[in-house]
Amino acid sequence: MKTARLVSLPPLFAVLLSIVLPGQTLVRDIRPPSTAQPSGSPKNFVDLNGVAIFTATNGHGIELWRSDGTGAGTFPLKDLRPGTTSSNPSSLTRAGSFVFFVASIPGLGTELWRTDGTAAGTILLADAVPGDGSSSPNGLTEFQGRLYYAAVHPTLGRELWVSDGTVGGTHVVADLLPGVGSSSPTSLAVFGSRLYFSASMPMVGAELASTDGTAAGTGLAVDVWPGSNNSNPSDLTVAQNRLFFVGNSSGTGRELFVSDGTPAGTSLVVDLNPGATTSNITTIVALDHRVVFLADDGTHGGEPWVSDGTAAGTFLLRDVNPGSASSTATQLTRIANGAIVFTPYDPAVGGEPWVTDGTVAGTTLLADLFAGTTGSSPADLTAAFGGAVFRASVPTLGAELYFTDGTPAGTGLLVDLEPGVTGSSPSDFGVVGARVMFAAYSPTLGRELFVSDGTIAGTGPIADLALPQGDSLPTGFTTTANGVVFSANDGATGPEFWVSDGTAPNTSIIDLGPGGTIPSQILSWNGELWCNALLSTYGLELVRCDGTVAGTRIGVDVRPGVASSNPLELAVSQGRLFFSAIVTDGREPFVSDGTAAGTLELADIYPATASSTPGLFTPAGSRTVFRATSPNEGQELWTTDGTPAGTSLLVDLQPGTGSPGISEIVSDGIVAYFAPSTPANGRELWKTDGTPAGTVLVADLVAGSPGGNPSQLTPLGGGGCAFLANESNGFGYELYFSDGTAAGTRRVSDIVAGNGSGAIQDIVAVGTDVFFTADDTIHGRELWHSDGTLGGTVMVKDIYAGAPDGVVAGTMRALPGFGLAVFVASDGRDGLQVWLSDGTAAGTRQVGKLGPWAGVGAVEIGEFTPLGTDIWFWADDGINGREPWILRIGGGVVAYVQKYGIGCRGTSNRVPAIDGIGTPQLGNSAFAVELTNALGLSATVLDVSFFPSNTPIGGCRLLLGFPLLDLGTTATDVSGRAVTPLPIPNDPALAGVQLFGQYVTLDPNGQLLNLATLSDGLQMLLGQ
Repeated sequence: MKTARLVSLPPLFAVLLSIVLPGQTLVRDIRPPSTAQPSGSPKNFVDLNGVAIFTATNGHGIELWRSDGTGAGTFPLKDLRPGTTSSNPSSLTRAGSFVFFVASIPGLGTELWRTDGTAAGTILLADAVPGDGSSSPNGLTEFQGRLYYAAVHPTLGRELWVSDGTVGGTHVVADLLPGVGSSSPTSLAVFGSRLYFSASMPMVGAELASTDGTAAGTGLAVDVWPGSNNSNPSDLTVAQNRLFFVGNSSGTGRELFVSDGTPAGTSLVVDLNPGATTSNITTIVALDHRVVFLADDGTHGGEPWVSDGTAAGTFLLRDVNPGSASSTATQLTRIANGAIVFTPYDPAVGGEPWVTDGTVAGTTLLADLFAGTTGSSPADLTAAFGGAVFRASVPTLGAELYFTDGTPAGTGLLVDLEPGVTGSSPSDFGVVGARVMFAAYSPTLGRELFVSDGTIAGTGPIADLALPQGDSLPTGFTTTANGVVFSANDGATGPEFWVSDGTAPNTSIIDLGPGGTIPSQILSWNGELWCNALLSTYGLELVRCDGTVAGTRIGVDVRPGVASSNPLELAVSQGRLFFSAIVTDGREPFVSDGTAAGTLELADIYPATASSTPGLFTPAGSRTVFRATSPNEGQELWTTDGTPAGTSLLVDLQPGTGSPGISEIVSDGIVAYFAPSTPANGRELWKTDGTPAGTVLVADLVAGSPGGNPSQLTPLGGGGCAFLANESNGFGYELYFSDGTAAGTRRVSDIVAGNGSGAIQDIVAVGTDVFFTADDTIHGRELWHSDGTLGGTVMVKDIYAGAPDGVVAGTMRALPGFGLAVFVASDGRDGLQVWLSDGTAAGTRQVGKLGPWAGVGAVEIGEFTPLGTDIWFWADDGINGREPWILRIGGGVVAYVQKYGIGCRGTSNRVPAIDGIGTPQLGNSAFAVELTNALGLSATVLDVSFFPSNTPIGGCRLLLGFPLLDLGTTATDVSGRAVTPLPIPNDPALAGVQLFGQYVTLDPNGQLLNLATLSDGLQMLLGQ
C-alpha cells in the first residue's frame, strides 16, 4: 500500500488544520454496500505527461477523471455539472501542456474547457455563446502547441478558433465567411508549417483552406472545384510531403485528391468509380509516402486500396470478400513496423485480423483466431507495444485481450483477464506513456479501469471507479424524548424506525418484527413521532414512537383489524392531530387527541362509499381549515373546531360543482392564507380565520380573470405572508409581501425588468425576511434575500460566478433560531456542498466539505431538518450512499469511535481487528488505536484518511480514501496485538473532524497479494 509517510503525530493535525474542516458528519452508514457492481466504463484516454485524462461515470454522472496507473492516483478531476447529471466531456485532445475538451453545463451550454490534470486547473476557456446557448466546438486539433477548432460565435457564425489554454488566449482566428454566415471549418490537419482544413468562403464555396495561426495568414489554399462549386474536402491525411483528401469535382463524384498545398500541385488522383458515382472513400491512413484507404470502385464492393498519389500507383490491395460484396473492413491501424492491420470480413474465415504492407502480396490474413466461418470479430485495434492490441472473441474464452506485431506468429491472446467463457470484453484502449489503459469487465468490479504493459503480469485492474454503495434512504427526521427518530432501510429489515443521538454508536434500529414498518407521513406531536406505518396485526394505521422499542406502538387503530385506514395528510392544528383516513364511507377527515376514544370522523362529506379526499389541514384562528370535495359543491374550503358538529363548508367560492383549485394553505399563526380562483376575481390572495365572515379577499392584484395567480405562499414571522404573483402592468412573476390587507400587499421585486420573470423558487422565511432563489438571466439560479422592500430585495451572492446555477433548487430551508438559511450549492470549484447564509455576502459560506476529492462534492443532499441546535439531513457523499448526516450549528460535537467494513484473512484464517482505546476527545493525550488478532511478531502500519472508501485491492478491501497518512510502523506482540498512540490536541478547531483508520500487517498467507492482511475500519470523530 502506497502511503504518504508521517514521521510523527503533530504533522497529522497540522494537515487537518490546513484543510477545510468538515462542518458536518456522517451519523452512520446504515446500509452496507450492495453486492451489485456498478460500472465506471472509462473511455477517451489522453496522455498528459504520463497521466491519463479520461471520462468515466459514477454517482456524479459522466465526468472527467485522471489516473497515473495506480489506485491512489486515480480519481475524478472535477464534477463540472454538480450532482447526478453528466457534463459529458468529449473530444479530449492534447495540445501543449493541457488536455482540451468540450463539456455541457446549464447556463453555459456546450463550450470549450481545458485541464492541466488538477481540479483547480480544470477551467472554462470561453462561454462563446453566452448563457445556455452553445458554441459547440468540434474538430479539436493541435497545431504549433496550441489548439485549433471550429466553434460558433454569436455575430460571426461557425469559424476557426484558437486557444493557448488561457481565457485571454482563446479567440476566433479569422472570419472566413464574413458576418453571421459560417465557414464551418472541418477536417483539420497539420501539413508542413500550416494547418489545412475545409471551409466555405465567398465566391468559391467549400474548399481547401489553410492558416499559419494568424488572421492575415488564414484563407483559401486551393479552389479544388473552381468557381462557386463546393469540393467539400474531407478526410485530410498527410503522407510525408503530400496531403491526401476526398473531394468533389465535375463529373467524378467524391474521389481521392492529392496536394502539395498549392493550386498547381493539387489534382485528382483517379476516378475509382468512373463517372459521377462516388467511390465512398473512408478511413485514409498514411503508409510512408502512400495512403491505404477503403473504397468501392463499383465492381469489388468496399475493399482496401493503396495510392502513391498517381493513377498508376493506385490499386486494389485485396478483394477480401470476392465479387461486388464488401468486406466492410474497419479500423485501419498503422503499427511500428510500418504495416497496417485491419479487420475485414472474409466469408471463408469470418471477421479476423489482417495486415498489409501496401502491396497485394503483403495483404494477408494474420490469424484465424476462431476457426471456421464465424470469425473472432476483432475490434478496437490500437497501436501499442510495437504492434496493436485489440479485442477478439472465441467460444472457449469469450471476448479477451489480444496482440499482434503484424506477423502470424506474433498474433494471439495477450491475457485472459476473466477466465471462462464470459470474457472481460476489453475496449476503449488508450496509450498512456509506455502502457495501455482500457475498460474491462470483472464480476467483482463491474466494467472498470485496467492497465497493461504488454505482459500478462503487468495487465490488471487499476481502480474500481464506480464503487458499490448501499442507500438506506433516511427520511422524516423527528425529535422525540429519546433522540431523533427517522425512517431508514438497512437492506435486511426493510424500512424501519431508527433512533440516534447523532453518533454512530448510538444510532440503532427500532425493529418491530419481520418486514418493514414502512413509516411515512412522519411528524412530531407531543414529544413523539406520529406517522402512517405498517404493523402486522393492524395494517397501515397511526403509529407512535418515543425513540424506544417499547414506546413504538400503535397510536390509534382507526379501522380495527387488519384492514388499513391508511391515514394521510397528517397535520397538527390546535393541539390535535388531523388527517384523512379510509373507513366504510370512503376517505374522509378525522381528528385525534392520541387516544382511541378521542379519535373520530369529523364528517362524511361525500356520502356513501365515495371519498371527499380531504387535505391541507391548517390552523386558522381558533379553528382548522382544510380542502375537501362534496357532491354538490365540488372541491372547496371547509372548517372545523375539531368536532363533527363544528365541521362544515366554509365558503363555496366556485358556486355549484366547480372548484376554486386550492393547492396551498399556510398559516401565520393568526389567519390562514390561500389562493383560490373565483368567478369575480380570478385567482387571487385570500385569508381566513376559519369563519365565513373572516374569509375575505386580501388583494385583487389583477382585475377580473385570470387574476394575479399567487403561488408559493410563505407565512412570515409576526404575521402576513410572502408569495409570487403576476401583475398585468409590465411585470412578470415577482415577489410580494402582504400583511393581510390590500394596502399592505405590495410587490417587492423586479428581478427581470419588464414582463420577464426571475423564476423565483424556494421562498423560506426567517423572521420578517425571506430567502429565495432566482435567476436574473445573468447570474444563473442564485441566493436572494428580501426585507419586504423593493430596495431591500437583492441577490446575496453569485455563488457560481457567471451564468451557471449556484444554488440547487428545492433544497433551501429556514433556520429561524439562528437567523440563517441552509441550502445546497456549488461554487464551480468544489461540487455540491452544504451552505449557510445570514443574508449577507460575507455571511454566505460553504460548510466544510462533502466528498473525498478536490473539485468533487456530494452526489445528492436533501431534506434539511432543523432539530434544536442541529441540522439533520441525508446525503450521498459518493462513498457511503444516501445516509443520515448531522450539522451541529450550536457546537457540542460528541467524540466517538465506530468500526465499519470487514478485514481480510491471514495466517490460520485470522482476521485482524481494529478498535479505539478511549475516545478521541479534544485534549485526550491517552487516546490510541489498537490492533488485535493479527499475525504475531510482524510489522504493522496504521494508515488514516479523512474519507472512507470501499475499494477492492488484491483480494481485500481498502476502507480508506486517498490520500493516506502513514502513522509509522510498529510490531505486533506474540498474540498479534499492537497499539498506535494518537494523542488528540486540545484545539477547538478540530471539533467535528473525522478520521478513518485501517491497519495493514505483513503476513505471507494474507489475502492481500499473499503479502499482508488488512483490518476492518475505524471511524473516529473528534469532539467533546
